[in-house]
Amino acid sequence: MSDAPLIQLIRAEMQRFTGRQYQIAFDQFDAKSLQELLRFLLDAEYEHPRFQSLPGAQPAIPRRSNQAKIEVRSRAA
Repeated sequence: MSDAPLIQLIRAEMQRFTGRQYQIAFDQFDAKSLQELLRFLLDAEYEHPRFQSLPGAQPAIPRRSNQAKIEVRSRAA
């Protein structure tokens, strides 16, 4: 399974938070690092109401009270 959908989610979250695009080579990250980065972004949104109050801010990924662990298979697997 490709990491592309997870990378797309991370890019969408980062752009939504800041309104900017970043040229980061996420395809160089392993699957675990991508999962942790997405977890950080979701936690940042939940922990910091400032992100929720940005004009037009809409969660790209619905937040659940018991956020399920996102599993992605590494390309090396």
